[in-house]
Amino acid sequence: MTLEEKINKDLVTAMKAKDEVTLRGIRAIKSLIQLAKTRWDRPNHRRDPGSTNASKIGEDPSGIA
Repeated sequence: MTLEEKINKDLVTAMKAKDEVTLRGIRAIKSLIQLAKTRWDRPNHRRDPGSTNASKIGEDPSGIA
């Protein structure tokens, strides 16, 4: 089970239990994951929001050589 699958399962469980605190937390995590995915999928993504140099396409986003 991937992390995303686990988060989705926990989201459903929290919805069924009507656990608003857990729902808010899981939704925030899902939102951040989706945001990170869309940012890294862009061809000219930047490593650092303050950076002026865009990364090269195909470059490892972790920065590890």
